[in-house]
Amino acid sequence: MSTPYRVNVALWQVPTMVVNGGNDEAEQRLGTNVTGGMSIDERMDILEYRLQKAVTYFNGLPVDGGVRSLTVFAAPEYLFAKNESEHFITQHEKDRLLAKLAGLSKRFPSVVLFPGTIAWKKPAIRSSRLARVFKSDRGARADQRRTALAGQVSDKARFDQKRASGNQYYLAENTCYVMHAGNPVLKYHKRNNGGETNRASDGDDVFWVPGPRDSFFSVDGLDFGLQICAEMGSALTRNVDVQVAIASSHPVMKANAMLHPGGFYCYADAINPPEVYRADPVGQINDPVRANVRRVGGSVMSKAQATDRAKDIAKYKEDTDQFAEQVTKLRGRIRYYALDYDKA
Repeated sequence: MSTPYRVNVALWQVPTMVVNGGNDEAEQRLGTNVTGGMSIDERMDILEYRLQKAVTYFNGLPVDGGVRSLTVFAAPEYLFAKNESEHFITQHEKDRLLAKLAGLSKRFPSVVLFPGTIAWKKPAIRSSRLARVFKSDRGARADQRRTALAGQVSDKARFDQKRASGNQYYLAENTCYVMHAGNPVLKYHKRNNGGETNRASDGDDVFWVPGPRDSFFSVDGLDFGLQICAEMGSALTRNVDVQVAIASSHPVMKANAMLHPGGFYCYADAINPPEVYRADPVGQINDPVRANVRRVGGSVMSKAQATDRAKDIAKYKEDTDQFAEQVTKLRGRIRYYALDYDKA
């Protein structure tokens, strides 16, 4: 016997990409990141604004008696990076942000909230003889995690050199804390390196560490799986009812959907438009869902438009601030989906 669900999905697209490849052209930054110049509190305010709008909309839709209703809200990767060119906030800032996200989730208990990712770093214990004896060097544990994930060791020679020097260094992670009813239901550290650190902008003493665990969890009987950007190039290890992919710039990889028949693949990217795909009777996804969809806001400014807007470099900062407010509050692309699902 199957259980009927109404799965409401809100997917938000807003430019959050961290541009740290050495190109400081104004138009590149303007076209790829409009949140980096905002404080964490300002980004939280915008997230709450978007969440409130989505909940209000879905609460106005009729739901048949006996149908379980659940709302999914997803923001893109790096919504909570440090700024447009540096990835990582401090551990203290991350902890403060988590408290705010928990409070926000508690105010909207029907929502499974994927609030983008938090890029953050923590100081490692200096590599001293005493630390090595008691195995208390976080760098040693990070090294074990890196080695356990084949192919994920990044700049290991420099990492070992920094540890051996005895100087302070930092371990960095790109993490999505999925919230429901005020509680974290998943703490997931990204596992695939998609250019997570840049020595020029993030610092020579910062090292990214891949996550140690899978990204599965359940809420109200529905099984979820999460992928972050570069991870979309491979498949989950088992089928789920709802697969959520959040990215800063990565195309949908249809062949890597791992869904039960009728399940949903939900895609929220910083650059590409939001999409939802429904699995066919054999679990494959084809065309995006077009029925029961409401689009909110216009399309985000194109790179060509951003280039024209940024020609006067002397006005770049002013233009960026105006553009950021316009895109995130008025023109940020968001789509609402009201989806029926029978879970076997």
